[in-house]
Amino acid sequence: MATKTTLIRWAMTTLLCLLIAYVGWLSSIAWPISPVSGSVLEDNTRAQSIDSDTITIGTYNIHSTKGTDGKRSIERIFDVLAKSNPDFIGLNEVRGGAFESSNQGQELAEMLGLSWIFAPVNKKLFSGYFGSAFLSRYQVKRYWVMPLVTTHVSAAGIQSSNNRNLTSIELEIQGRSVMILLTHLDRGELRLRQLERVLDEFNQYTHVILLGDLNSTADDLPLRKLLAAGDVVDMVDNGQPHAPHIDWILTRGFSVIDKGSTPLGASDHPYYWAHVRLKNG
Repeated sequence: MATKTTLIRWAMTTLLCLLIAYVGWLSSIAWPISPVSGSVLEDNTRAQSIDSDTITIGTYNIHSTKGTDGKRSIERIFDVLAKSNPDFIGLNEVRGGAFESSNQGQELAEMLGLSWIFAPVNKKLFSGYFGSAFLSRYQVKRYWVMPLVTTHVSAAGIQSSNNRNLTSIELEIQGRSVMILLTHLDRGELRLRQLERVLDEFNQYTHVILLGDLNSTADDLPLRKLLAAGDVVDMVDNGQPHAPHIDWILTRGFSVIDKGSTPLGASDHPYYWAHVRLKNG
């Protein structure tokens, strides 16, 4: 009887250990998110009609609201954003709850009085969603979120993978179609392939803005070629043409009125903004 009881206990312990290991494995997986699309942003009642050919745009990797002091504060991120009074904001490294109850982009949109869309790239079982968010003062015509290249095999046969996406937003300004693209690229070997895909999309449009952390500088060949074409403006150069930076505001079909940045502090990235005017023709 003692031997039978011991075997049962051993079996139960083994099953429990296997269950714990399985749940741990499940919680470590970054599950990809399916493509989504729509024509109305969340909290669209806050969105206005565009009645001007000038807009203010910004890009900010908020590092999940974790500042350089190691403390998390969404209020500090709000303070940074509010100073530039942006019409459109692209946010990277945005976190959402495990059950989609809320996300940091939504919270910031509520604080700023803007409409929004959360575009997570993956979800982990217990730690929730992670990705980018787009905040808007104005109504949009449509939006869609598509995954980027997620797998790369090196010459040595080593495979790397990371879920990333590209959010495309179409709006109309003064009767002209304008595209805003938002992304956050991988830091590893996938980066250049993702960058080429994003710039291919950028080059499809006459009036277009690209926002986001590209983890790339102007020394990277795809960006170097794009900037050399002459019709694209780097809104982040701060008077130093193509100074090293990995967060970008790239425009075609716009002229700059003013621009600026906020140093590290609330996040480990600067916040960049630009006040731009739509060009005729």
